[in-house]
Order: sequence, then structure tokens, then C-alpha cells
Amino acid sequence: MSRRSVVVTAILSSVVLIWQARFAFGVMRADWLYFQLDRVMVFWNAQNRPDTVQVKQGQEQIEQAMAYWPNQADYLAVQARIFTWQALLAQQQPQADASIQKALEAMQRVLQQRPANPYHWAQYAEYLAATPGKSAELKVAIAKVNELAPGDIKLQQQVQGLLGR
Repeated sequence: MSRRSVVVTAILSSVVLIWQARFAFGVMRADWLYFQLDRVMVFWNAQNRPDTVQVKQGQEQIEQAMAYWPNQADYLAVQARIFTWQALLAQQQPQADASIQKALEAMQRVLQQRPANPYHWAQYAEYLAATPGKSAELKVAIAKVNELAPGDIKLQQQVQGLLGR
């Protein structure tokens, strides 16, 4: 091998390593953003509602994470939760409807990747229950939860209450 070949190989190897390190750092940063946001969102509920500023910050954070890994199922599920909070805090019904539709679309992408996850089906069922005219899809989602997690009583109770909404 000539000296020139060795130099070219070394340069190309360095470029590849730098690119891989940059990608790995990006994925690591995306995971950090996701876990940080997920930890905060655990405390968001009916008694402890986030305000619009917190939801906007959450949306920006998950978008940053998704810039590195746009089709990661956990990121999409968190994004769907953010869209749902946007719907709950919306000032006008068209905004709320658009946010719920985005949540449903994000969850459909999640379910394409993880069709055997009963928790994702339960999350999807919750969003369907909030959407008029989706009772057939809601029944399918609840049936999937029943099929995939028959022994998870808490999850069963969570979705069974959705039919009566």
C-alpha cells in the first residue's frame, strides 16, 4: 500500500468516526431530552394541569429529540401526549380538534411499530374516546388491550371506563 493510500484511508476513517460520534451524541441528547420530559409529564394530570407555557416547552423539547430520531415510538407517544394537552388547553374547538387529530396520527405511527404493546393501545383508546365518531376504532383498541394484557387489572379498568364516555 502506498503512502498516499494510507493517508486517504486514515482521513476517510477519521471522517466516518467523527460522523458516527456526532450521530451517537445526537441520539444520546435526544434520549436525554425525552427522559427529562417524560419525567416531568408523569406529574401532569387533572389535579396538576400544566399551563400553556409548560406544554409549549414540552413540544419544543420533544421536537428537538425527534430531530435526531423522528420515528422512535416512545418519542411519538410522548408527542401524542403533548398534542392531547394542547387540545385540553386550546381556547377554540378547531384548535382542540386539530391537536387531537395529531395525537391520533402519532399513536397510529406508534402502533405500526409496536402493535403488541397494550399500554400504547390504551393510550390510543383514550384519545379515540375524546373524538366523536370513533366508537368503532375505540372498540378495536379496547379489544387489543384486553387481548394483550388480560391480567393487567389497572389497565383493564382504565380502558373499560372509556366506552361510557
